[in-house]
Amino acid sequence: MATFTSHLLHRNLVPSKSSQQASNFRPKQVQKKYNHLMTGIYHSTYNASAEGDGDKTKVAIIGGDIAGLSCAAHLTSVSSNFEATVFDTGRLRSGGRCSSRMPGDPPKEGVASNSKGRLLSNFIVDHAAQILTVPTGLGSNELNAFRDQVEEWERLGVVKRFPPGSVVDILPNGKQQQNTISCLKVRILNDRNVKSGQNKVEYGPSMYYGVNGMGSIPAAIAFPKSQLDKDASSSSTSRKSLFRIEQDVWISPSNGVKFSGSGNCPKWTVQTNKKKFGSFDRIVIAHNGKCADRLMSSTLAKAFYSLLPTNFAPSVPAWSGKRMTLNSIYPLTIAIKKEMSPIAQVLGQDMISVFIKNESSLRFMTCQTRKHPDHQKRFGRDDVEVWTILSSAKSGEYPNGKGA
Repeated sequence: MATFTSHLLHRNLVPSKSSQQASNFRPKQVQKKYNHLMTGIYHSTYNASAEGDGDKTKVAIIGGDIAGLSCAAHLTSVSSNFEATVFDTGRLRSGGRCSSRMPGDPPKEGVASNSKGRLLSNFIVDHAAQILTVPTGLGSNELNAFRDQVEEWERLGVVKRFPPGSVVDILPNGKQQQNTISCLKVRILNDRNVKSGQNKVEYGPSMYYGVNGMGSIPAAIAFPKSQLDKDASSSSTSRKSLFRIEQDVWISPSNGVKFSGSGNCPKWTVQTNKKKFGSFDRIVIAHNGKCADRLMSSTLAKAFYSLLPTNFAPSVPAWSGKRMTLNSIYPLTIAIKKEMSPIAQVLGQDMISVFIKNESSLRFMTCQTRKHPDHQKRFGRDDVEVWTILSSAKSGEYPNGKGA
């Protein structure tokens, strides 16, 4: 679950081998259709700029997660003809599932903060995406470019590697034992994996976390000049972005986006219930399938809309291979005394992140304070550990316990 936002989408979009064969799913055909569609948008944008009167091509990007921010950063870096505006629903900062709760973040208006809540508000907490994974070995040009970008972020202090052996699988009973922590069978996932009973070392993928929470990554994309600042908690108004960001803005799926132009002169209007943001030459939907489906259902972009139908399920079923599959995963963040922590007693002090495979209702847990020990020392509460626990997709179907 918690490797990275884009990885989550990839895992849900691409069925397993058995599902793919059973459902006549043709990912190559979908990808070809998508590439053709995006190439047409890209080229027509350049043509529109070249044939115009020198005005910039205005692009509205609905969604301020990694996809939306990366799109805006790329457009504004490849050509000065683009003027990108990102519309993001995040109350304090952009990043989507790759955002973090930072110390001192004000509570939502009208929400009271009790003493327990105030304790958690003093720590950096990643409540969704937890790990940035870079596969080993040579790959495609895109993968190599991704690896180069992550290594650059590491050099700039945006991300940091997990210590070797600190990310593990907890294996179900009956699996081959490769290491033992207390009574648990585990498999080391990051950097080095020593096979028990063999003098063989296999190097696994490098895994990273944000130096100031996973929100350091979207901050580095939107504010590259401020990377060395290392302050992901600063508001977007205090730093200069490569592009415009409309923060805490909800574009309604029912009437927030409307096509107002023609085939030769496409125009899109973007609005909320309280504010109109004007007209744009192009629009990019950087949302999951559910919201993208609703946003585009009443427009004339039929080729794009045909890619968006979604299905909600804990896994990709055989009969739904032609749809994107989405599911719900619930996070729980707790603060516990170190000396009383049953988690620390079982896992020890070296484990930071754990993928859970011996319990059907849980999938992942990580210790936020072990990722950020320096911050914890500055706060003066090194007697406390903060853990975030993520449910499985199956248990996410029944958040109130029904059917579990």
